[in-house]
Amino acid sequence: MTISFAVITSATCLVISAKTSRKLALLSLGYCVFLPFSNLVILAQVNTIIWPLSLFLIVISATRTYPESKPGRVFVAVLFFTTALSTLTVVIALAFLGFNLIQNLKRLNRFEVLLFLITTTSLFIQWKSYSPRNNPKLSLMGELYKALYNFSPQYLRRSFGDPLLGFDLALFWLIPIALLLIWAMQANFARSINLLSVLPSLKLFVGAFILVILLIHGNGWLNTHYLFIPAAMFWVSIVLLFHENRSRSTTGLAIALTSSLFTISISGVYYLL
Repeated sequence: MTISFAVITSATCLVISAKTSRKLALLSLGYCVFLPFSNLVILAQVNTIIWPLSLFLIVISATRTYPESKPGRVFVAVLFFTTALSTLTVVIALAFLGFNLIQNLKRLNRFEVLLFLITTTSLFIQWKSYSPRNNPKLSLMGELYKALYNFSPQYLRRSFGDPLLGFDLALFWLIPIALLLIWAMQANFARSINLLSVLPSLKLFVGAFILVILLIHGNGWLNTHYLFIPAAMFWVSIVLLFHENRSRSTTGLAIALTSSLFTISISGVYYLL
């Protein structure tokens, strides 16, 4: 299971490398591999394959990085079809494909049209066979607040439900707010250079938030390991912005600060080897 997770996650980072650079692809690889939820995905067996594959397809559709060769395109099309039969999280990739087509109505990408059609077909089959969970529905806002623990050090995640005071409360809010400000500043810098260059990152950022809401709604509450895909989408989105701003002197500082915040947020987590 660990090998399949590693291979698929590495493939995702190869896509990022094609869009950015090898160094930033390795940075995104580190973010994805050392997310606290990576352990839980590996332990969940079938999710070891399905969820990293879903992330792979989401990144492909967000960045519009498709294989050039015919065998490669056939392989990707098969992945879209089979993965959409296994998990409804691929609906985010479908939304990105739809956005891409609307963005270029005058010059449609035939391969994207094919991916959109086969993914729609697979998701329809999956939806018809899907049995909604009858779990009690918890408050959406309460579960979104719970999701913020994604950015907290391990000792805060372990004390979930306990009142946060003083330094713990400040740290709980500091990390996500700081990351949001970094993302917004990087997006603004990239927008000033080329507005369209921000779109892949913006799609991943907004898509991650929507996916969290869909996962909460579908299950009734938020299971911690559900955060693997949306959390990875956020970290990939910010890496894409770093690439767009690579010529700015402050980007290196932003990368260092972001990585420091990431390190704080995963402190105390033990990983499978």
